[in-house]
Amino acid sequence: MEKKRSSNLAQATGLFVLFVNICLLLFIVAPSGHFNLKRIGVDSVIETAISLNQLPKPREDTVLEWRLVDTLTDGDWRVEKYREYEKQLDEKGQVVKETPTENFNYLRYWRYK
Repeated sequence: MEKKRSSNLAQATGLFVLFVNICLLLFIVAPSGHFNLKRIGVDSVIETAISLNQLPKPREDTVLEWRLVDTLTDGDWRVEKYREYEKQLDEKGQVVKETPTENFNYLRYWRYK
C-alpha cells in the first residue's frame, strides 16, 4: 500500500497555526513593563513633534509649472513633451525669475484615423 503524502496546503496551514500560537504565547508571557510606552520615550517624541509644528512656515514664493515644449508624431502616436519651470514670486505674487529645470514629461496619445 502507498502512503498518502500530506499536501502543501495542509503543511502551510499547520505552520501558520503554529506560528500564531507561538506569537500569542510570547505576548502572554512577556513582562508587563516590556511594552510600556513611557519606557521607549514616546512622550519626548510627541513633544518634539509639537515644537516642530510651532516653527514659522516658509513663504511659498517658488512655484513649479509644466509647459508644453514640443509635439511629435511617432507612427500612430502623438507625443507631447512638457518641461518643468521654476518661478520665483515676490510678495505681490508677480513673477520675478523664471528658470527651466531638467525635468521632462512625455504624454502619448493614440491618433485616430
